[in-house]
Amino acid sequence: MAWVRQEFDQRNIATRVVFLMRDPVERILSQQRMKLRKRGELQPDIERNHLLRTAHKLRQQSSQRSDYLHTLKALSQAFAPKDLFIELYERLFTEPVYEQLCRHLMVPYQQPNWSHRVNESRSTTDLPDDVLASIGESQAAVYRGVADQLPELDLCRHWPTASRWCR
Repeated sequence: MAWVRQEFDQRNIATRVVFLMRDPVERILSQQRMKLRKRGELQPDIERNHLLRTAHKLRQQSSQRSDYLHTLKALSQAFAPKDLFIELYERLFTEPVYEQLCRHLMVPYQQPNWSHRVNESRSTTDLPDDVLASIGESQAAVYRGVADQLPELDLCRHWPTASRWCR
């Protein structure tokens, strides 16, 4: 990432980084549902079995997309704090955070349509606790690390699924 910043600096391009983190358990569930939906396989039994396999796989190898600690470290090494906007996806759709984002990006605030949802995928499948516990266990270090580094984000409030299952 330092290389990216240096290349932009050489060209006098202002760099404004935006890094949004989503509840890691919810992110994995959503990602897997999207995969199944694209294949036309989003049905409760298939979803349960697929998530069971995903949970098993995550015990063997962590998810790079949820490795927020690695990304936070790389960002802090490459960019000045004033150039970073680090927030939770779950908080982005609130007026105060959205206003902060606009200020960070130096763009005028425009009132969004708060009720419009894109790619929303709420599950209608009851997932077994053992699947959620396994996914949560695979994400526990990430959850604890983010909570320790950024306590102001109040993960217990904004990441209820991870707060319950990342033990």
